[in-house]
Amino acid sequence: MEAGYLKHWNDTKGYGFVSADSGGLDLFIHRKALGQVPLSVGDRIEFEVAMGDRGPYVASGRLAGTLSQEGA
Repeated sequence: MEAGYLKHWNDTKGYGFVSADSGGLDLFIHRKALGQVPLSVGDRIEFEVAMGDRGPYVASGRLAGTLSQEGA
């Protein structure tokens, strides 16, 4: 399982991009990969990567921490 943080999030459309700690390209993420948890830019995500027609994406994952938790 990889880890990273949510770099961009569009709550209206339900998708965004994750920056992996391992580097490389940002990964597309859709709301359904994490369930219906509220997300914000900067949240920590643990995830599994899959390869799609448009490149790598987050296939499944979980919220590992939020910005408010990291400041505590």
